[in-house]
Amino acid sequence: MAQNNNLQPLAPSFRYEDLGISVKATPQVTGTNDVVLKFELTLKGLSGSAFNGIPTITNREYTGTITVRDGESSVIAGSMDRAEQAGLQGMPWVSRIPVLGAATGTRSRSFTGNQILMVLTPHVVRQFRDRNAVVETYLEGN
Repeated sequence: MAQNNNLQPLAPSFRYEDLGISVKATPQVTGTNDVVLKFELTLKGLSGSAFNGIPTITNREYTGTITVRDGESSVIAGSMDRAEQAGLQGMPWVSRIPVLGAATGTRSRSFTGNQILMVLTPHVVRQFRDRNAVVETYLEGN
């Protein structure tokens, strides 16, 4: 009995992925009107390469806490990826010879990079007041 080494599913299967930037910020206002942001940033995208015909998805995540004052801006910046590509164009094998290759071929090198910059400015719209808290009111009369 012959074995089949091709392990392919009988029917094609698909899985959908959300790509792009996902930002989740959970604010908390302190007693001094400072805003504490618990921040989660997720970046998903196609990497440009494939494995067995299936596109590869890149996934970058950042989680942190930022404390700023009401109306004060905060900047989040970072480098997402960097790539370097080198190329050699010319006659096969001849362009690799050190002296002769410079005359018969051309070398190229390119650098690419993606960066992200986000500016967050929280504003306190309404403050929570506890109904059980004691509030003192001073009145001045004539």
